[in-house]
Amino acid sequence: MEDLKTRINLNIEFKNTELLSQINTISMELSMTTEQFILNAINKLLYDVRFIRDLRNMNKIS
Repeated sequence: MEDLKTRINLNIEFKNTELLSQINTISMELSMTTEQFILNAINKLLYDVRFIRDLRNMNKIS
């Protein structure tokens, strides 16, 4: 599948200051911007969801 260049602007309001602090700390530890970290975290979450769906589908076939 080809990579599509798309821009989506999201405004996310964090009310949980502890979560925001953890995101900032981890992104600094990884030498990433907060935006890069969040995008990578979302990609990992989507990968994990697809993986679990595939496992479930294999169980239905077997």
